[in-house]
Amino acid sequence: MRIAKTESKLCIDRFILHHFYKNQSIYSQGGIMALKRRPPEDNVRRVKTNSKNSWGVMTNQLSKTTQFESDKEYILEVMLIRDHKVDFFVSQPLVIEFFDEEGNRHTYTPDFKVFYKNGVIKIVEFSMFEKRQEPSIRRREKAARDYCEERGWEYVVYTERDLPSNTEVENLRTLHKYMPRAYFQENICSAILDSLVGDKKIHILSLSECVSKMLGIPQPVVHNTLFHMIWNAWISYTPNQLIFIDGTPNRKVKIWITSGAQL
Repeated sequence: MRIAKTESKLCIDRFILHHFYKNQSIYSQGGIMALKRRPPEDNVRRVKTNSKNSWGVMTNQLSKTTQFESDKEYILEVMLIRDHKVDFFVSQPLVIEFFDEEGNRHTYTPDFKVFYKNGVIKIVEFSMFEKRQEPSIRRREKAARDYCEERGWEYVVYTERDLPSNTEVENLRTLHKYMPRAYFQENICSAILDSLVGDKKIHILSLSECVSKMLGIPQPVVHNTLFHMIWNAWISYTPNQLIFIDGTPNRKVKIWITSGAQL
């Protein structure tokens, strides 16, 4: 009898957990979690899924939650995070109201509001290139452009033609996890820079092996700081080559100190 009760309780617990998570609409794509809830702070709407698009949340330079509702928007967010000229950005930032030629009211929420370190503010939107030719999209863009001009802002539309190559996108996806400062160690950074001084270009595994022996630490620990530096664009790498193959750094990739990098 005790066993039967225990099994019954386990079944009930599984039922409750299943429906709790189902009702909370937890969604995961590429390791990024999205939870059905009110919009994050400074967002005027919560992104939605049509069961075909990838969507979720990230954090910006201020560690505040931002949203994306397509794979292309995710890549654009990653680009904004890596851009050293950007102070911070907000997703789903505001609602623009406009009217068409027949007097019908429309509203439009752009993807991002971007604040640059030099004081410039841009409203940024992603749209597929061919879709921009549709009358409704052209009206929307004109309304947004007028809205920004009135405030001294800029309105910028990115298309799939402005995004990195597929190879670079895969590299950014992998490097993204090394964004946290916790991966960085000052002594390893100094050893890496010393090894690359004088515009040297060295194969990535050769450098990490050298630094590992120099400091007497495991090679994976060196990789943590190295990939954090690459994520921050302090170090450049061979273009159009995957940095990782089957989870292992690509021995063919060379790295060097980025010209003008500010560490």
